[in-house]
Amino acid sequence: MIYSIPEHSVVLLEELIVNLKKNRVDLPPSQDLISRKQDTISPNTEHEYYDITNEDTNKKLASILGIENATPITIHIFTYHAGAEMVEHYDTNSYDTFVIILEDKFEGGVFYLNGKHTEFKKRGDVARYNGSASPHEVTPIIKGTRKVLVVWYPKKEKLM
Repeated sequence: MIYSIPEHSVVLLEELIVNLKKNRVDLPPSQDLISRKQDTISPNTEHEYYDITNEDTNKKLASILGIENATPITIHIFTYHAGAEMVEHYDTNSYDTFVIILEDKFEGGVFYLNGKHTEFKKRGDVARYNGSASPHEVTPIIKGTRKVLVVWYPKKEKLM
């Protein structure tokens, strides 16, 4: 699902993230692999990972995203520069992936979800999908910078 959030919500997200500690320890295995092999897996990108243990931030994040409060698996920002792309992949263990466009001054960088071209390019656009079941990719950035906030949430277990 692709939808948009208002500018004030994007600004609030950016403020929340700025105040979080950066974290390169205890990353989910797939993020740890990307972190360690960044130059070969996704050249021309920058990856920043953030602390997921701040309950107040997690509540605010959930409120902005319109979901029940939950602790994310990972919170990270990917910045794609000219030439950067992300090949088709799945988000390991993410049953509820959110990608929010923070910077939209770029050409190229088309987001494909389940093999289909999406209209997901403007600041405040949100892509929400089951990352572990939905293949997705970003085509090469031709010009400019594409910056996204990515949040993964685990599968919710139902109590009997």
